[in-house]
Amino acid sequence: MRNTLILVVLALGLGSFVYLTELRDPEGREEAERAAKRLVQIDEESVSEIRLALSGGGSALLKREGEEADGWRLHEPVEYPGDETGVGAVLVALADLESQSDFEASEEELDRYGLGAEAARVEATSDSGERFALRLGESTPLGGNAYALLESEPNQVHAVPAHRRRALQPELSALRDKRVLMLEPETLRGVQVERAGRLIGIVERSGGQEGAAEGVWRMVAPVEDRADDARVARLVSDLNLLRASDFIDQPEAPATYGLERPLVKLALGTGDTAESLLLGKVDADVYARRAGSDLVFEIPDRILEQVPKTAFELRYKQVLAVAGDTVRALTIEFPESQQSHRFQKLDDVWSAADAELRVDPDSIVELVEAFEWIEATGIEGGEPDLAALGLNPPQVRITLFGEESAELARLELGTLELGRGIPARANQQARVWRVINDLGEDIPLNAEAFANRWIEAVPSEESGSDDLEQ
Repeated sequence: MRNTLILVVLALGLGSFVYLTELRDPEGREEAERAAKRLVQIDEESVSEIRLALSGGGSALLKREGEEADGWRLHEPVEYPGDETGVGAVLVALADLESQSDFEASEEELDRYGLGAEAARVEATSDSGERFALRLGESTPLGGNAYALLESEPNQVHAVPAHRRRALQPELSALRDKRVLMLEPETLRGVQVERAGRLIGIVERSGGQEGAAEGVWRMVAPVEDRADDARVARLVSDLNLLRASDFIDQPEAPATYGLERPLVKLALGTGDTAESLLLGKVDADVYARRAGSDLVFEIPDRILEQVPKTAFELRYKQVLAVAGDTVRALTIEFPESQQSHRFQKLDDVWSAADAELRVDPDSIVELVEAFEWIEATGIEGGEPDLAALGLNPPQVRITLFGEESAELARLELGTLELGRGIPARANQQARVWRVINDLGEDIPLNAEAFANRWIEAVPSEESGSDDLEQ
């Protein structure tokens, strides 16, 4: 009886152990099993130096430099900043390298598995000075694996996942920092853009260096004007994100890459430093080179579309902007025919001040919405001929009012020209703009358009009688 009781207690204890380890913590159990299979017990962040064979031949030497955990630099076969993502992929593949199966082999048999003296090798050194070396061999006949061994266990051959083996023998370009420009956008103070030797524009960030990220950009050439902050920010972002798809360390003559007479030249300054970038194109390939450097980058061709082609792209384009929910009344005037109509918003419903004027309230709503953001498609330079543009007097003048009849915005539109847009003047900017023709879909461009598209016909009593009789 006593022996039976002991067996029961042991069985219960074993059951509890199985429950705790197998059921309550399955992830912990799986991690423990994976850890037991790993060839290299290594902490990725502790690796300070790594040498590995490259898929294109030769080897690369990388060292972690500085206090930053991701501060890797290539020392062989070229001196160049390391790529955080590329080096990180190697470290992950190394730390997660698992043995699927193993067997013993003599030194004479290692060549059969591609693990002889000429095998691809990975050597790593930790911060504490611990060093290990791994050999990578041929693919296994079956199972999607490859052979590998630790040089500290020279007769123990392991089968490891083939994708891990490939990650441990990358291309050199995967280990190089692919940024074409080492930009810190918040410190940038000026940008100059040239295309085919022609100046497109020079913009500078206004305001002091402190808080420059929130500063306003200004165009200083070829004209002085406020710049389009969003367009400049997009250009800076595109350059900051520009990545090389390949590196040419020993380039031929600049003309080979279209860089003798570059298609695009960009100059960027931070106040203390300046950097220039040349872009060239040959057939379908686009190349870049930093001024003062022989290194040529091969880059995606979309960057040529991202660089402004005209000065207007860099100029401020907002004709006016009004918050629609602040508008309480508006007037539409047609000076040539001396017509003026006023509309007001009462209880969220638009109606004409003239009770006899019937207009669809939705037309007023669409007009107000059109004013929420009007952007120019062009700017009239010099001293524009207002009469010739249909602005003296204007074809139509719309004025928006807020609370207590305070004027919010005023827009005057001239004569529509196909292909050039509609001349426009707004009280928020003292200049003549060109705006998109489609604006005429929401705003009546003349008295005739207002009568035909806005005014609803009022049925007469006589016509109504005829309808009834029919």
